[in-house]
Amino acid sequence: MKGLTLFSLFFLFQTTQIHAADEVAKVLVVKGNAFIKGVETPLELGSPIKSGDTIITKAATLLKVRFIDNTLISLGPNSMFRVKTFKINDGKRTSVFNFLRGKLRAHIKEKRKEGETIIYSNAEIALGVRGTEILANSYLVKGAPSTDVLLTKGAVKMNLSKLGTSVKSYSLTPGKAFNSNLVRQNGISSIKSLSRASLDLLEKGDEFLPSLQAKDGSFLDLEETFSRNKVKETPKEVLEKVSLATPIVKVKAASSALLASGFKYILKNEPWDIRDAVMNREKNKADNKCYYYFYKSIPGAGELERFRRERDCDEFENDLD
Repeated sequence: MKGLTLFSLFFLFQTTQIHAADEVAKVLVVKGNAFIKGVETPLELGSPIKSGDTIITKAATLLKVRFIDNTLISLGPNSMFRVKTFKINDGKRTSVFNFLRGKLRAHIKEKRKEGETIIYSNAEIALGVRGTEILANSYLVKGAPSTDVLLTKGAVKMNLSKLGTSVKSYSLTPGKAFNSNLVRQNGISSIKSLSRASLDLLEKGDEFLPSLQAKDGSFLDLEETFSRNKVKETPKEVLEKVSLATPIVKVKAASSALLASGFKYILKNEPWDIRDAVMNREKNKADNKCYYYFYKSIPGAGELERFRRERDCDEFENDLD
């Protein structure tokens, strides 16, 4: 009986280890409705993602997933993203992802090492990725596929052999915006370059890349779009981007808090978003929800408005507690 008990415990341990090995990522943020294809159970905060899973998001949905190599994947509405292969053998990664449709933002924090494979692909292109951050869209225009890719930092080698163009590969550099149909029509010279200011806006935010091709087949001037919605920075000491969900604020009572610098917040006098961040600091931190703030002038409005963006807590380097 004792031997049977030990065997059962050993089997349970092995089963647990196998189950843990199957899990390659967890859901960090889910706003809306997302699920694994074939399972249909809605994904929740902390839901596991396994190699072979295909993630589907519905309309008005944002999903953020962190992989065990610290890669962050954000998916926009009506997206389909397949974890075709994800494994780590002898400390080396093999990760192959298919962005089948929708909007993708991928931050590959750990640079690819010699002998590792990191590929993002769809029906038109394949991206061989080093440590980088890419934004990509996969959609249909008049029933035909259209793919956008923009690189904010790092390096990506694009396999274009499926496009039928004379150029079969291209090394994308930061600030370059690519559309598959524009390249089909006009060649590699049609790849656009964003200004440093517009690229900074994308790096600082969590936004997805606008579709570079409209439903009627025309192409978007991305630089013009950003220039119309340019963020107007006010003095740094006023608009310092800080996290109010990380251990910056020490809450003494429901009505006030004290920053480590000695600055006092009187919460009853603060706007709702700052009150919310301070009052729910501990819960937000546990849920990996941190925030930064910036001011932006909406076209036609003229005056600056404050906006809050959610970020992963480990993106804030300063811990003042």
